[in-house]
Order: sequence, then C-alpha cells, then structure tokens
Amino acid sequence: MDVQSDECIENNESEGEHEYMIMLFYIYTVIEGVADNITFQKNLCEELFLKGRIRVSIEGLNVVLSGTKSNLQCYENRLLAHLNGTVTSQDLDVKYCPLRSDIPASKQLFDYLSIKETKDLVSLEDQLGDEETNAFKPAPHLSPKEWHEALQSATTEDSIIIDARNVYESKIGYFTTPFQDGCGAPTLLTNTRRYSQLPPILKESIHHLAGKNIYMYCTGGVRCEKVSQYVQKLANSDDWIGEKPKVFQLKGGIQRYLETYGHVEADNVGDESSDQIMHKSDCNFSQSCLFQGKNFVFDQRRFDPQLGVGTVGACNMCSAPHSDYDNGHSPSENREARCYRCRILVLICSSCREKVVCAGEELSQGKIRVFCGPSGTQCINEGNDFHFELKRHVRIIP
Repeated sequence: MDVQSDECIENNESEGEHEYMIMLFYIYTVIEGVADNITFQKNLCEELFLKGRIRVSIEGLNVVLSGTKSNLQCYENRLLAHLNGTVTSQDLDVKYCPLRSDIPASKQLFDYLSIKETKDLVSLEDQLGDEETNAFKPAPHLSPKEWHEALQSATTEDSIIIDARNVYESKIGYFTTPFQDGCGAPTLLTNTRRYSQLPPILKESIHHLAGKNIYMYCTGGVRCEKVSQYVQKLANSDDWIGEKPKVFQLKGGIQRYLETYGHVEADNVGDESSDQIMHKSDCNFSQSCLFQGKNFVFDQRRFDPQLGVGTVGACNMCSAPHSDYDNGHSPSENREARCYRCRILVLICSSCREKVVCAGEELSQGKIRVFCGPSGTQCINEGNDFHFELKRHVRIIP
C-alpha cells in the first residue's frame, strides 16, 4: 500500500507551537510481508517527521516514536488502514505519552529512526526455548481498575507480584499493596540487568510461585506477554513442584495504570515534595494509587511524567531520597551516573555526584570510582551472579 499525503501532517522543524508526544504500542498479529511492512514504516515515518524505534516481526510490531500529536495520530490511522482491517484501534492500544515539563521538549524527542526486522517482538530465551514458550497463550489481562482491586485484596498466603522489569527500573518505582493484618502480597524483584536473564530466576522461584495468584507487570505490557507464557510453560514442566498458579498481567502496564490512578508532575518539583503534588487537572489522582515512584521508560525522557505516590529511590552513596539518574539534566546529554565497571545506571544524588567518577569519566584527584553495589564500593555484577529478592512493598492507604 502506497503512503498517501495527509492534510494533518505537521513539519517538526516549522515555526509555531505543536504538542509533542511519545507514542508507545505493541501488537501481536501476523505480519506476512515483513520487508514490505518495513518499507511502509520507513516511508510513513519520514513523511510524518517521526523518529524512534520500530521492530517488525512475523509475529507483530513493537513501536516507540516521537513527534507531534497530530502526526502520531495520522501514523496510527494509516497503519490501521495498511493492516487491512486485521487489527482495530482497540487492539493497538496506542499510548500517547506526554513529555516532561522540567526539560526542553527538543531534548526529549528521538533524533534517529531505527526500523529493524526481528524474530520475536521480545526475546526471552534461545530460539528453541521461545518456540516452546509460544505454545502457551499469554495470561489474561487485567484492566487498571481490575488490577487495582486485585492488589487491594491480595495477601501473602494467596498471591505474589512479579516485577518483570530490570533492576534499574524498579529502583525508582514499583507497585505496593495495602497494609493488611501486618503484611501484604510480596513482590518478586528479579534484579535482572537484561530481560533474557528472567528464566533461570523464575526457575529458582518455583517454591514461591506454586499455587499462588501471580500478578505480573512491566512498563507497557509487552514483556509480560512473553513472561506469562514462560511461567505457564514452567508450571507444566517436570521442574515444577506443587500446585499450578493462576497468572494475570496488567493490561497496558504501568503506563495505563498511572493514566488512571497517577498524577502529573509539577514544574521543578524535587524528590522530597513529590508526595504533595496534585494532578494538574484534578481528575483521577487518589492517594489510594498503588504505584509508588516513577515509571522508567526507554526513551529520551527516562521517566514518564505520570507519577505514582512519593519517592522510592535513594542515593547509592548516602541513602538520601533520590530518583533522578540524570540529576536535573536531560538524558540526551549523557550525564547520568553509571557503575565504573559494568556501566549500569546508578542513583547518585547531586551532592555525592561531585565526589565520584563514573563510567566513561577520567579519574581525577580527590574523586573516587563509584560502583553499583551497596554504598557504591563494589560492582555487584562481577561474576554475573544474580539473585532475586522477595520484598513486601506495603503502605498504609489513607
């Protein structure tokens, strides 16, 4: 299908104010002509001045783009037409994400367009393992409201939460459960550096998962699709011991949940006062929001301005409340703190940042190297020995 001109096209480089946003979605649907789809995507994005990352697989699309809201909406409409009615707008479930207010919009937009063919939308295992996992259907989706209600009634005895993200994501935000009779449902923090490290950790956790209601979440939902399939494969394998679990996943991930229960960041608000921020439009925000902290994202914003309650991050050196990897700078400036050895993101407050040297920086007199381990003294990635944590993130809901 040829790309047709559209009256709604806005040139990002033209003068005037436009509402820029980040578009985020994935869709599992058979793409019969992957090469043709890549050509279509390239032509359409260039015409609409959109940049970002698109992964095209025979099993579907995984997309994150930046541009004007009008052009992003044009992209969605034209994509639906190109797919010839095989999917609907509801199937795409496109998330239109706002930019942060504390850094310039121009520094939050992608400056490149990358469109690649991949075997899988997200790859959890080796080729053979993924094929076995794909034999199982993804777990049922819970809407933000259903998820909220499920976590409110979840207990240690019957439920467990799985955070399917990486360690540096969960450091600045995670789901909590209400404080009930001294405890709430625990969260399995996998502490992975990359997605493909999940399988062995889940295998080690079988005794925690057996017979439980498993509630899993990630940023936008795509990673949970595959993880929920893997858990079901594991539960049907010879490795499994005990009762089979019931697995559920959060539809639309943290992003959709915070659109319903979160609040929008205020201009120039520091970590210490984020508990007092009110939703600018005073719509859905409630202190009953079960997500605490920030939603880490893989674009030039670093975190989405839709926030949960309070601050959960802490400086790795002095333990002061801190949840900004970039210390007030735009992520595009590449001034974030990273472990001197393994280069993983590390939370270092502005005061401590002046005293340390991170990966990629020259060692100078009076400064010390900072690492990702406790107190920043050593790298916990040495030997690649990863261990999960079982934590009870609970809070008293007013």
